[in-house]
Parts: sequence; C-alpha cells; structure tokens
Amino acid sequence: MARPPRPAALIVALGVLAAAGGCAARRAEPRSVRGLEALPPVLPAMEAEVYATGARAPADPVVALAVAGLAAAGTLQGVDEALSGAAAALALDGGEALTTAQARWAAWRAGYPFLVRAVVSGRTETAGLPDAVAQGLREVVQPGDQVGLARARSGQVDRWVALVAHPLAGVPAFSRQHEVGQPLSVALPAQAEWRVVSPGGVALAGRGAVAVRLEEAGEWWLEARLPDGMLSLPVYAGMPMPPGTVLDVPGPAPGGPDEVTQQALDLLGELRATFDLPALSPDPTLRTLGHAPLEQVLLGTWQHDAAVDRLRAAGFVGPSVDQVWCRSTTVALCLEGLLHSADGRIALLDERHGLVGVAAGVDTQALTLVLTLASE
Repeated sequence: MARPPRPAALIVALGVLAAAGGCAARRAEPRSVRGLEALPPVLPAMEAEVYATGARAPADPVVALAVAGLAAAGTLQGVDEALSGAAAALALDGGEALTTAQARWAAWRAGYPFLVRAVVSGRTETAGLPDAVAQGLREVVQPGDQVGLARARSGQVDRWVALVAHPLAGVPAFSRQHEVGQPLSVALPAQAEWRVVSPGGVALAGRGAVAVRLEEAGEWWLEARLPDGMLSLPVYAGMPMPPGTVLDVPGPAPGGPDEVTQQALDLLGELRATFDLPALSPDPTLRTLGHAPLEQVLLGTWQHDAAVDRLRAAGFVGPSVDQVWCRSTTVALCLEGLLHSADGRIALLDERHGLVGVAAGVDTQALTLVLTLASE
C-alpha cells in the first residue's frame, strides 16, 4: 500500500533570511530598470519531473536586469533555471519566515537535485532587486555555487526570493517520477556509495551506478555519498510528488523539555500515520536509555552502533531496535530533517517498531532530540 506524505504547506539551521520588513526596500539595480514598474513578473516553471540543472537567462526582464547587476558586481555569473523555479514557488506561497526545509522541498519539486543551503528574501514596491537580497547574496554565495532568483507580486509589492546551493560533480539528469516496478537508474560515478530507502524504511545499498526496482508505491529516498558531497532527495513510484513537506514546518517554537517531548511524540504519531505505519507507544525505559546518548550528542561523542549495542544489552533484543538524533529550532523541523536522510528514514519508518522513547534537551540556540525505537 502506498505511503504518500500528505499535502501540506510548503519546506534550518543553515537558512539565511534577509527580510525587507513591512516597508519598501531600496533598489539595487541599474538605472535602466526605470520604466519597468508596470511589468508583471514572469515566473519560471515551478515543477518538473526530471532532476536536472541548467543555466538560462531569466524570461522576466526585471529579474534579468537584477542578474546582470549581480554578475557585474561579481556576486554570481548566472542563475539556474530549476532553482529559480523553486524560488518562484516560495515567492508565491512560502509564507513570511522561509526555511531551508521549505526551500529544499520546493527545489526538488522544481527538478533541482542538490541541497539548498541558504534562502534570501525581501520585498519592494518599486521595480528592481531589493538591497536586502543583493546584500544577502553577497554574504552567502561562494565560488562554484548555483543561485535561483525570482519575484512574485502581491498587490503593489514584489516579493523576491533567492536560493543558494552547491552542485555536485558526476550527477546526471534522471527522473523523479516512476511507475511501480520500474527501475530507478542513475549513472553515478564508480566511487559513489548509495542507499535507496523504501516507503517502509527498508534500505538497499550499492556503489557506482544506481539500479533499483521500485516495487512499492510511495515515496522512496536516494542518498549517495560522492567525492565532493552528499546527494539526498526523494523519488516516487506510482504517485505524484506532494506539494509540501510531510510535517507543517517550521512549527511552533519550543518550550521546555517536557513540552518538546510531547510535541515529538505527537508529530511522530502523525508522521507514522501518514505513511500507513503502526503507531508507537511511549516507553519510559527507552526514554531513560536516551538520556546518556543525549549528553553524548551534545558532546559530539555519540556513535550509532555503540548506541544500538547498549540497547540490546539492556534487553531490547527483538527484531528491531534503533536510535537517531536531530537538532533544530523546532520539533517539526527536527523530525522533517530526519526524514530527509537515509538513516532517519530507516529509523522512523521501520514498520516493526512498536515502542519509542524521546529524550529532549533545549538550550538558547536550538533543541536536541534523541529518539530510541524498538519492537515490542
């Protein structure tokens, strides 16, 4: 049975938001932008079924002038078409506080395969790129980065969004959408190490080119370690890609550890139900066994295999036992981040799990969750 994530509002730690506030931002464009105020935005394609990158001059003349100005200033050399499509989607529907979780989801829907690492946005009532966006890009764009840029209009105000990502060498164009039973084929380089995780949390692994038959309907996950970074993205069998992330992000700000723990349990229940998986029962022993790993995570000494061995030594010797952790500014972003990794999906989506313990820590910068899962 398919385990499709439900439609939700569009996808922190590395996000960069340069807001122009409620007032109009000053223009950062050449004088030739004058006279273009009446031109409506021309939006690039916001959805594609093939992962691919490609530079293309913006069809929107105002955005084209902005790109020319940024190129002349040495901030960037051009924009990626798919990444610009994701920026357009966020400019239209992304809400006020954009996160990298939203941006990555929008990028995958637009057919951009690499991880967005920064989001910059601003508003203006006049034609031209807001100074906040130009300054934000100057601060975050690094050599070799790709940038997406778009504007959308609401009333008399243009909202601009820029996305920044770094491409990985050796990743060819490949399809995101498949029929059930079709193979996922990606000609990765020989040194690539990859895992493909099924909708039920089962992982297949290999090296070099990916060749996995997608025998189950739903959302699969491809993660590949390449010489210059990690490729991590969803692929689909027998269903379209949902418009938004599984959980509503960013979600409410955290309270104390007990409140965070309850939020995590509630969202885990929502997540498992979305994927048609059995509910998890809170287990006080597993929660207690998560306290020491929480300290290890904060100290940077946590190790997965040692944690699992400790759980089995404590008597959890059933068919499944696992432990994962995350750190973010909200519980929803923390859990959504785990879903965007092979290790996290294997742990959270294993249908054999019946018990869970949540250990939570909250400090002035973020919250940390250690999730310990086991069969009954």
